[in-house]
Amino acid sequence: MGKKISAVIFWGAVWGLVEATLGYVLHSLSLSVGWFFWFPLAYFFMDRVYKQTGSSISVLCTAAIAAIIKLVDFLFPVRIDMVINPAVSILLEGLVVFAAIKISEHKQDFYRFRYLEALTVSVGWRVLYILYIFLMPAFYFNLSPLRAINPFMKFFLLESVMNSLIIYAYLKITERINNRNENVEQIVEQVDNRIFKRLIAYIDTHIALRISLSFSVLVLAFYVQWVF
Repeated sequence: MGKKISAVIFWGAVWGLVEATLGYVLHSLSLSVGWFFWFPLAYFFMDRVYKQTGSSISVLCTAAIAAIIKLVDFLFPVRIDMVINPAVSILLEGLVVFAAIKISEHKQDFYRFRYLEALTVSVGWRVLYILYIFLMPAFYFNLSPLRAINPFMKFFLLESVMNSLIIYAYLKITERINNRNENVEQIVEQVDNRIFKRLIAYIDTHIALRISLSFSVLVLAFYVQWVF
């Protein structure tokens, strides 16, 4: 149980930390390219925590931690939708990935083609986000991608397809790495990475250290979100 909790805290904190730091960098650019990274990164963090814990509910908990970190912006005089919308998006992403995992656990051949899984989650959270916008006050709609056909098509079609392709590439690369574990281990041994392996093994077997590390990253994530 301790390992699962520390994994959830760690990956939720890393997710929030990346959102804060990368978001700060991307917002300083003249080009709007954040949509290219956000969901694939979110999927990566959720996939990591699921593989470490083997628990689908850990995905929802990880998303909840990342969303709470985003709510730190309530401490500043910013437009309310600029705080709530990212947090809600994170929760919806977590909900859709959680649902996809539950389906794959009960029907293992459902995602026979991995691209179907990537496309389902990419489109799925956007469908929920659209429903969320319709439930909010009118000014949310007027500032959202639903305000006109061009931003809507970009959000729902272009971004869904591009994100799904990135996630699909990640899934295929992960599969190949898993299928070549023996070769990977041989390569690691050849580069004599034993010190790093011992460090990881030490952290993995000392739960107090794992939890301390996880909470340290969580505090750092809150601080960075507050500063940026």
